Amino acid sequence: MKTDLISEDRKVYNRGFLKQAVKLAETGQCSSVLFFRDTFADPNTSFDIKTSLKLITVTQYASEASRDGSQCTLPVRLFDGRLMQLRSALLLGLVHGFIETDEKICCIGGLPDSDRLDTILLLDVGQEIQPIFAENNDLLPSEVRPEVFERVLSLATELATEGREGHAVGCLFVIGNVDRLSPYVHPLILNPFFGYAAADRNVLTASVDETVKEYALLDGAFIISGDGVIDSAGSLIQTDEYVHLPSGLGTRHAAAVAISKAVDCIAMTVSSSTRQICLFRKGIMFPLFAKGFGCGNVT
Repeated sequence: MKTDLISEDRKVYNRGFLKQAVKLAETGQCSSVLFFRDTFADPNTSFDIKTSLKLITVTQYASEASRDGSQCTLPVRLFDGRLMQLRSALLLGLVHGFIETDEKICCIGGLPDSDRLDTILLLDVGQEIQPIFAENNDLLPSEVRPEVFERVLSLATELATEGREGHAVGCLFVIGNVDRLSPYVHPLILNPFFGYAAADRNVLTASVDETVKEYALLDGAFIISGDGVIDSAGSLIQTDEYVHLPSGLGTRHAAAVAISKAVDCIAMTVSSSTRQICLFRKGIMFPLFAKGFGCGNVT
C-alpha cells in the first residue's frame, strides 16, 4: 500500500514538474522541448506533455530517428550519464534536420531509471555545438547520409560501453568520399572487406554489426563511404598535415585530426583507455563526454 502511495505521489510530482518546465521553456523563448525518456525505467510509461513547442524524445529504446509532425524521436544509448546522451542527441538532431543551430531548447530529465524528473536545462544549441562546425557551419560532408552517421555513432557507443570479449576497445572510423580519402589510406593488413558485395558490408545492415565489432580489435581505421559501405578496415592514415595534440591524446586521435583537415570527411574515435568518443571535423575536435580536455582546435 505504501509503495502505491509513493508511486502516485511521484506521478503527481512529475506532472507538476513537466507543467512548470513547459512554462519555463515558453518564457525562455525555446522552440523545442527535449525529453529524456530513459529517466523512467518502464519504456511503456505514457506522458502527456502539453506544449505547442516541438517535442524531441531521446531514448535508448528507439531503433532509429523518426519524425511525426512536431514530435521527433532520437535513438541514443545511455553512456556516462546525461551529458553524453544530450550531446549525442543534439548531433543526431542536427544531422537529421530536427534541430537548428539557432534554436534554444528546454531539456527535461532525471537520473536514468529513477522515475523522477529533477533537471531543467535551457540550452543554446549554437553555443553548445559551435566548435565542431568550423567556418561553414556544416557538421556532415554533403555526401554523408545522416542515417550512416547515426549508425556509426551507435556502433562507437556500443564499443565504448561494452568493449569486446571483456576488453576495452579503441578504434577509428572515417566517413566520407572514398576516392578522395584513398590517397591518404594505406593497408596495414589484407583488407577483410575486399571482394564482398556492397550490401553485405554496409553499416546500415544490422548483420554487419558483429563483424565491425570484431575487426575493431585490429589496428588502423575503418574507411566508410557516405552511403555506409565499409571500404576497408585495418587502414593506416598518412597525410602531410601538421598535428599537435593536447596531452593524453595518441596516434588514433592524430590520424583523425589529420584526415579531417586533409579531406572533407568526418572522423570518430573511441579511446581504449578512457572510453571517450570524439568527433573530428576540419581539424576541430568535439568530445561527446569530456574527461580532462575540451573541444576546439587541435593543430
